[in-house]
Amino acid sequence: MVLGCNFFKWCIEDIVDEKDAIIQQNKIYLLEKHLYVSTRRIKMLLLGIYFLFLINIIMFFIYLNF
Repeated sequence: MVLGCNFFKWCIEDIVDEKDAIIQQNKIYLLEKHLYVSTRRIKMLLLGIYFLFLINIIMFFIYLNF
């Protein structure tokens, strides 16, 4: 039994590995982008909740004065 090297198979595997690396980098970039957008949305929602809470407290004290 003679074992030989398959240079072309190695070349193909290297190209596939590079493509996989690029795909992984794109996926990581998209995940980071979505995380950034989600973080901004959460901050905006919290700001809105704080604002509504403040308005409710002001309305409550106005109601107590009448």
